[in-house]
Amino acid sequence: MPASPSHPTAAEDRLTPLYLERPDGARLALYASEPADGQADLTVILAHGWSASSRIWAGCATALRSRDNRLRVVSFDQRGHGASTPGTQPASIRLLAQDLHAIIDAAAAGTPVVVAGHSMGGMALMELGAHTPHVVGHPLAGVLLAATSSGHLDLTARAYPPLTRAVGTARRALAALCLLAPGPAQHLRDLLQPSSVPRPPIDVAARWYRAVTTHDVTGQLAPLARVPVHIVTGDADRLIPPVHALRLAAQIATSRLHVIADAGHRLPTDHSDALVEILLVLCAQARDRTGRRRRPAFLSGPRHLLKGKGRQQDVFTSREPSRS
Repeated sequence: MPASPSHPTAAEDRLTPLYLERPDGARLALYASEPADGQADLTVILAHGWSASSRIWAGCATALRSRDNRLRVVSFDQRGHGASTPGTQPASIRLLAQDLHAIIDAAAAGTPVVVAGHSMGGMALMELGAHTPHVVGHPLAGVLLAATSSGHLDLTARAYPPLTRAVGTARRALAALCLLAPGPAQHLRDLLQPSSVPRPPIDVAARWYRAVTTHDVTGQLAPLARVPVHIVTGDADRLIPPVHALRLAAQIATSRLHVIADAGHRLPTDHSDALVEILLVLCAQARDRTGRRRRPAFLSGPRHLLKGKGRQQDVFTSREPSRS
């Protein structure tokens, strides 16, 4: 669901993107920071939502780096968003979950991992837990689900009242129009909703809108109960209303639910302090669970991958991708 990007901080501006190759030709832009001594004992990965980019996590990433000097912090642009290319596979949340799995494998460098997913990013995280359960517990050691849903986002469904179904039908028709006539639709969007930050092309956004509304892992989230899960919603969120968070909490019996008063959908930008506090709690819990000691510098994160040999060197590259 939509999330308005924020401007990156000066610290994020200095991060050089790394690119993770995917089998269908997509190239995912990652922004990773290491502790000053290169000895991270925990990795935090931040996944953004529909029609946004990694920039929405800029404030959270900066705060995490300043408050915990043992963290590796990794944000990334979902395929087709930000600096990441879309690839050739049809848009689906399952595909985003596979991307997230690859990012965990490539960036964690053997450390436990805490993942925060906002909106569509949270859906990818739930899809990963539901369909790749062996990841949960090791290396995935903690989960933050912010303003997201396990399903039932298709407003045209018969379970909704007539007025809601009419809104859903109008949105579906608009998405179809964006696919049929992307040029005029994009011109109209830029005219009516100008933005100072990059947005995905309108036809790409329409494809991912369809993926979001058809996403459904309801009843498949039991594997996530193996690790600490925190669910956060704003009581004024009109895009993914709080009832979705209540459904999530009911499905993950060990989870903790947080409701932020007067908060809308854009939690990473508008309420970054609250999310940072929860992430720091998850990091402490992950360390307690794993009892990890500090890792040697030569085993740490993406910096090591860039300098490594053989197969790992083929995973990350700092060369800019071409966008076609």
